[in-house]
Amino acid sequence: MYMNAENIASLPQVLNQKPAQGPGRRRQIGQLRLHPLGLDRFNQLLASLGRVQPMDCDQIVTAARGLVDGRPGDTLPPCIAGRLRQAEAMARMLADSNWTAANEAVSPARAALDYVQGQDDLIPDWVPQVGRLDDAIVIDTVWPRLSAEVLSYLDFCRLRLIEASLRGVDPAGFRYTRSDWEISRQAEAALRAQQRRVREGSYVPSPLRHFRVH
Repeated sequence: MYMNAENIASLPQVLNQKPAQGPGRRRQIGQLRLHPLGLDRFNQLLASLGRVQPMDCDQIVTAARGLVDGRPGDTLPPCIAGRLRQAEAMARMLADSNWTAANEAVSPARAALDYVQGQDDLIPDWVPQVGRLDDAIVIDTVWPRLSAEVLSYLDFCRLRLIEASLRGVDPAGFRYTRSDWEISRQAEAALRAQQRRVREGSYVPSPLRHFRVH
């Protein structure tokens, strides 16, 4: 259930490098030629989500070709699939009426999801294997701003399932809020601390000290 950035394969390093200058710039992924206006809109979105250095066509095309090389079929590369799972968690978080997301997380999450779920993509989704690369780049850009909130939401889901099981009800059948989660977290932390004290302590009386007769 948990998804930490460290557990997801990295996107190609070329995406984080400064764009190179000179001739021989790549602009096509297979038969698809990236449109300059589409790239401009893409960079504007990335800038609004926190990216400092804009991307150029060569970076994206080079990354896409590297992900396609030697990969059979239409299977998504792990680095893309992992970020789409992050996007799914973000969408669940925003759609869950029982979770009150932090105000600073709502706007960037919606902006990223509008792109991921929309049709006006830089790379059409139908492109084999790398049609979701642009979506993955968007999620990768916004994730540092949202990771703490999304991971808190996933922990909320975990504790809500436990609470529902204890009550014998469906998780969707009772109201469990962020405040309830915070109380549950405190109770769980106290229980773990008690268990740790029991493991590290002992109920056996301390041995008596040896004594000497002078």
